[in-house]
Amino acid sequence: MCIHYIPVQASLALLPDELLLQMFRRMGCEALTVCATVSVRWNRLSSDDTVWRPRLSKDVPELAIAGTVLDLEYEVHILVPQPIHLWKALYAVLYKRKR
Repeated sequence: MCIHYIPVQASLALLPDELLLQMFRRMGCEALTVCATVSVRWNRLSSDDTVWRPRLSKDVPELAIAGTVLDLEYEVHILVPQPIHLWKALYAVLYKRKR
């Protein structure tokens, strides 16, 4: 019997975007930051709003207060005139505020 092994990098490259997105949604912000450095594709997927919006809601529950998100959106647009990934940018603004 002949067994063929696929290198880990190649096997991860074969995963569909939706599966990678599901994996990224379960990661913390530190892991997502590392994943963004793996490849252009992983950067795009790990920066997706569907990954960062729930992360922001989980890590900063006080955002449920009316108006808070709008204030942050205004601050993000000042720092980054046209953010491609709004929720990731919002997370970055909150992180900088906490420091």
